[in-house]
Amino acid sequence: MTYRKTGLVGSLLTLAALSVVLLFYEDLADLGQLGNDWIIRKSEAFNSLVLQALVRVQRSLAPAPSQLKKSNKPKLPRKPLGCERRKMDPWDESILRFDNPNWKPVCRKNQTQITELKNGRLMLDRTGLPADYTCDGRCLYTASNRTDWNFRAGPWEDIEVFEADCDVVEVRCGTNVTDKIEYNFLHTTIFERRDTPTYGTHGPNDFLEKDGNVQRVASHFEKPNIYILVFDSTSTSSFVRSMSKTFYLMKEQHQGVVFQHLNKVGINSRPNAWALMFGKQIYEVGRNPYTEEILPDLTAKESCDGAVDGEDFWMYRFRDLGYHTMMADDWALGSVNWSNCWGFLRAPAKHYMKPFQRRNEEKKGKQIRQTMKDMCHETFEDTSLYLDQFMTAYKQESQMAYIWNNDLGHGDENGLYHADEHFYRILKQQEERLAETNNLHELFDPESEEFRAGHGSSYFRRRMNEPRDCGTLRIPYEFCLCEKKFEAPIPANSTEAIMMADFVITHFQDMIDNENMADKCQKFSVQYENTVAEKLVLPDNREVYKLKVSVLPSKGIFSGYLEVARNETNDIASLSLMSKRFERVNSYGKEGDCVKKLEDLRPICYCVYQPQDSSDV
Repeated sequence: MTYRKTGLVGSLLTLAALSVVLLFYEDLADLGQLGNDWIIRKSEAFNSLVLQALVRVQRSLAPAPSQLKKSNKPKLPRKPLGCERRKMDPWDESILRFDNPNWKPVCRKNQTQITELKNGRLMLDRTGLPADYTCDGRCLYTASNRTDWNFRAGPWEDIEVFEADCDVVEVRCGTNVTDKIEYNFLHTTIFERRDTPTYGTHGPNDFLEKDGNVQRVASHFEKPNIYILVFDSTSTSSFVRSMSKTFYLMKEQHQGVVFQHLNKVGINSRPNAWALMFGKQIYEVGRNPYTEEILPDLTAKESCDGAVDGEDFWMYRFRDLGYHTMMADDWALGSVNWSNCWGFLRAPAKHYMKPFQRRNEEKKGKQIRQTMKDMCHETFEDTSLYLDQFMTAYKQESQMAYIWNNDLGHGDENGLYHADEHFYRILKQQEERLAETNNLHELFDPESEEFRAGHGSSYFRRRMNEPRDCGTLRIPYEFCLCEKKFEAPIPANSTEAIMMADFVITHFQDMIDNENMADKCQKFSVQYENTVAEKLVLPDNREVYKLKVSVLPSKGIFSGYLEVARNETNDIASLSLMSKRFERVNSYGKEGDCVKKLEDLRPICYCVYQPQDSSDV
């Protein structure tokens, strides 16, 4: 959404089924004023990336997958396909059978919150507590190195003398708290302080005022506040249905505009986060009806094996301009350092919530998790409170906040419903404060810095590159929202269907073997009778299939596209994967946790050892 003429200005974008992004600006009266190099190039990168009972006789006639050649087709001129987009209906009958507006997490509350953090001091509600019940508090600080994986804990102090000089505070309580903790909770606040100049690639002497050793702080009368809220695993249609009050506030009260048909660029959060945050593609786009193969800016492995501090992250740009910045994920790994990636070495924002999630999810945080479970406390309550605290801090000074809510939409398709009122109230109560300013000056001076180029098409350009299709916008074909038409599925026991299923499963096994994980993952067995192969209707003679294949013992169902090449006798000569990552379309819980540090393997590996408790993901 883009908001105009009011104090709360924003944008609602959709990364297909991955996430909805709410982007709030203050007083953005004219989008044309953002048409400078940095905004154009960063939005180009985002929008072009962003902006998913065998018949044995017949099987004997099919060559083994190892005998099939991978396609090395020459580049051929392609007929323009165009793009017919479906009209989205959030209440389509095919969706409503999965829709449950009354869904809520099942929880019985047997613990109340007995502590509160106010003005840096911990308060204890002693109602019903024994006289010898005491509490200690301590600060949890962002680590100075490998900040996405570590935090630093301060000393424990009695709450009577404790005073926070940090954003995250841990409290422990009990009748003999040093021996047995009965209540363990994490609080947040915004401890106002000067920003450090050492972030990203900046050294200690960068961006300092000439007449003093302090960084300039911008006024929100000069530079508008910006708040970004990401709801993971949420489509536009789902957001409209589930967050109706919040959606109404954005659209009706602040003239929000929904950007329809924005695609995700990867199966999970990490490739989409790289597109959103750094404007980069980390997986190749396979040869498809729209384009030849497009290589990534860097491989998934390269994006994982090193720190991301040197990337051109827009959060750094706002810090350069004197913005107070805040960033929070609702889980410890987050979108950039999942599942075993370096992430940030130094805090990407002045206020970074990561110590909260790290402490909560580490092995020693069991009592914290138990207390929160007994309170029926949810993770979105923590990130949204941190946002609310930030929005009320730093009076009349420019702010930039970015929170990523993973848990709400990730576990259940109806998970957002019960959070709608919560977010509506938080944003509603901020309206008066957000309506104070009326002016916008240029945020960035393209003549003062050298900016890195993006990939092509941007909504901020006066003239956008044509054509705008899934090829020019670097969208993998399996996630392309242009309407696709298919012929009737070929028989599941046909030679072609068997060959395609075997080819994909052999590819999966090769992935496991290449990572030396064959001893940890069980061998695949294809359920050929469940194979669904639908030929894509194309204007030329290319033979492309959408394939759904089922395997045992995991009962995994995988879907993706592949292309068939035939020889002079019309036999299959080669197969090539159009989908570089076949998508696991059903849940797999902890089945692949033995390889959970390997992002591509976890959905396909069924571990030799299976834990007794395997919750869905």
